[in-house]
Amino acid sequence: MAKILVVDDEPSIRRVVRLGLVSLGHSICEAADGNEALAQFDAEGGVDLVITDVVMAGKDGIETLVELRKRHKSLKVLVISGGGQVGASTYLRMAGILGANRTLEKPFTLPDLQAAVTEMLAGSPSA
Repeated sequence: MAKILVVDDEPSIRRVVRLGLVSLGHSICEAADGNEALAQFDAEGGVDLVITDVVMAGKDGIETLVELRKRHKSLKVLVISGGGQVGASTYLRMAGILGANRTLEKPFTLPDLQAAVTEMLAGSPSA
């Protein structure tokens, strides 16, 4: 299936996302922040989809999205966020403006995540 890079500073979130997507047959690589994600992206020779959180120490998800867009304009990116100080909707709106194909607010259900990933990989329109 697809190679997916999951970027989140919370190991438990990465684990749940990994298990939910491996169950669909996808190959998963992980990063704890944006800097690690960009290094992983380069090391993997690219991926089919990136799922990134927004609020992380170091390089956050918005900065990571912008860098990924510079490197690969057609890369599919799903941005997730639980908010932080300004609220999830503000971060997710900003991510959409900066090129995220789709966004999901935390907490999300595993079926919602799986459906979003399946639709994105099938080439369905952005939601």
